[in-house]
Amino acid sequence: MSYLDVPRIHFAGRFFTDPSTINNDRTHYDPAITDPSPWWNPNGNHNTEFRHCRVTTAYDLKGNVLQLPSDDPVIGAAISTPFDPTTSAMAKIVDLDVDQQGVSTFYGLNLRLKPADGVEINGSVEPPSLNSLWRNVMPSMDWQGGEGGGDPPNDVYFSGSFQTIVTVPEAQWPATPSSPLLTALRQACGAANGNLILSFKFVLDAYFDDNLEAGFKTGRIVGTLGAGQAAEPVQCPAARWLNARPFPTQTPNWNYLAFNGAPFQIDAARNKLVVDLGNSIPVMDVASSSAHLGQLTAAIDPADGPRIVIGSLDYSQYCHMATAGITEVDITPAQQSLLTNNPLKLVASDAGPGPAELFSEDAAGLYFAVDQRVFRMALDTTGYQTMTTNVYATRFGVPTDVPLQFVLLASIPNSSGGFDLPQPTDGLTFTIAPSGTPGKMVVTLNANKDPGQPPDRPAQLDGQVYQIGLTTAPPPQPNISNFPQERTISVHLYANYAVQTEPGFEVIRDLMAPYMKLYPAMRESVELRDKATFRFYSNMPPPAPLAKGIMFQLLTAPFNSPQFMPITRDLSPNKTQTILNYMQNVMNRLPGATAPTAS
Repeated sequence: MSYLDVPRIHFAGRFFTDPSTINNDRTHYDPAITDPSPWWNPNGNHNTEFRHCRVTTAYDLKGNVLQLPSDDPVIGAAISTPFDPTTSAMAKIVDLDVDQQGVSTFYGLNLRLKPADGVEINGSVEPPSLNSLWRNVMPSMDWQGGEGGGDPPNDVYFSGSFQTIVTVPEAQWPATPSSPLLTALRQACGAANGNLILSFKFVLDAYFDDNLEAGFKTGRIVGTLGAGQAAEPVQCPAARWLNARPFPTQTPNWNYLAFNGAPFQIDAARNKLVVDLGNSIPVMDVASSSAHLGQLTAAIDPADGPRIVIGSLDYSQYCHMATAGITEVDITPAQQSLLTNNPLKLVASDAGPGPAELFSEDAAGLYFAVDQRVFRMALDTTGYQTMTTNVYATRFGVPTDVPLQFVLLASIPNSSGGFDLPQPTDGLTFTIAPSGTPGKMVVTLNANKDPGQPPDRPAQLDGQVYQIGLTTAPPPQPNISNFPQERTISVHLYANYAVQTEPGFEVIRDLMAPYMKLYPAMRESVELRDKATFRFYSNMPPPAPLAKGIMFQLLTAPFNSPQFMPITRDLSPNKTQTILNYMQNVMNRLPGATAPTAS
């Protein structure tokens, strides 16, 4: 089961996120740059939360549409992201690296669903990474490649999705709430380790990064919660996929519309075709009406006969806000049978320039995607040398094993505006093997070579960033601009660094220097390049009941904690250990001190 099954809940509202932006420019990592450009949010602290979110629509087990509180108390329920219950910290948004800002990840996100009847359901969100990022705002006649005469368009024009799971302790989800919908959803959820599992998909767009806008640092969010299962993929639960029509390689007419791929499935029990268009349809302007396409029709083109029309799909902004863009249409058993060996297509009656066939399933019905896609690795650190992830593949919705190849993508920006292969090119090795379960393959990543200080990376960037694509046939010039994000693995491979057991403060100062330069919000609170200040915060105990020095406690927090330091998670394990050793040495040498242990 997944978020596309019934029962399910849809919500809409706003989101807030406050990233620091000085670290978004790779030239700022040059030690010679001591006063970097602030960009649009220099004092950001990476906090994130959902705001003013409410359940808009729900589907019960029979597929009945619920849109009024009288239909079910869950309608109108508040959905929020409360502070972490153990640390009282807000969730954080973090890029993998300045050279890979397309897989931003939320850490420490908690979800609360609270209907008006007082029932409260709280869960922890498995850290989700940004996926399927694209420009969803239709270009206008005065836009030629970007706003402002060719400059890159800003964040407000883009849309992206996040797919993950939410785990809710069984004891904290009432077995018989007043909402029949929530009762049915609870019963449909799988369980693992005492937690119920929800499948969670949300789409963000229209994010204002202009401080002159009233909605500065906020954007629009729509999302869906459905039943999840322990054995299912976390980030790619859909069994079938519609590819968007290709965008011309040559600059097209200003009104040539771009589209983004869409997951779909057939609900045979209800005779419904369920298509998720929440991150697929362009809009006329920021958070405005959908681009005019005329009638959008689901159809089948059998090899031995004429086109068969299934029905029309709702792609309106009303659908986007009411059901997160998930739309359904009746499908007969005979049409379902045809779709077991024929691809689905979505055809528009009036989409302007270009082919009318806007979305089409692979001709052979093949769909595959990587589940976990973001990794941090190190050749010289136990636990960081080898990582694994799963690839899931289907053919017309049926799990199948397929032969796949790896390709190293050109992803490092060069001076000509293009991309080069990361150096060294053999920093990682990768293999893929069957798992024993049809349609599930295991990818193993191995750190193979110390990247050292690559010539294509500024001196204050640690190691190298690799992006590896999975494909049935590599394209002629594979790079990150022409490779599907669902089939890409991103790895930050740290440079080797020998742990120092007795580091002097000059070592610590050099490790702290980039953070003090690139994160003014931290510098305003504490100057970590100053020896006395660093020693004070290393030993100063945080509020009870914690007994460790506050800096020590933050550096040894769980990786997914919103309090983990550094927030950017770009300090290698061995550099972190060197800093911890300095702190332990300081505390050991204070009269009567008992040094904490890293745990």
